Amino acid sequence: MKLEVKKTKRRRANSTEAAFEKRFATALSKQGRVSYHTAEKFIEGIPDRYTCGGIWIEFKVVPYSGKRRINVLRYFSPAQKLWMTRLENGGDIVYGCVLLQPENGDPRIVLQSWHTLKNIGLMTPDELTIMSFDESNIDMLAKSL
Repeated sequence: MKLEVKKTKRRRANSTEAAFEKRFATALSKQGRVSYHTAEKFIEGIPDRYTCGGIWIEFKVVPYSGKRRINVLRYFSPAQKLWMTRLENGGDIVYGCVLLQPENGDPRIVLQSWHTLKNIGLMTPDELTIMSFDESNIDMLAKSL
């Protein structure tokens, strides 16, 4: 009996916001950092994750194609924008963590402070602060918080 080795297609990263947040939380946990998922059914707009030390993170998955310009801010609801601004004005550190999900190719991560993110406007993915998406980059991003 002959044993065959089949090449498999590279699996595309799970592009749901919940899966993206979970991978980031795992990276934080590996570093021994405590973080909490902050889903709140009765208060709309609270950022997705709180990390001890006054750090709030809102996760988004944004589909894009080619070099078209993206307004990342439009993916945040008015309530999220309000809460993130209030938290930032109160002295907490607030980040937007965006997974840019292309039609073809590898996803890219943009991690920016809310202060910077709310002033970015229309940009191409290459004009944003971008990193190739893989597990080691998520670990590195988590360390940078």
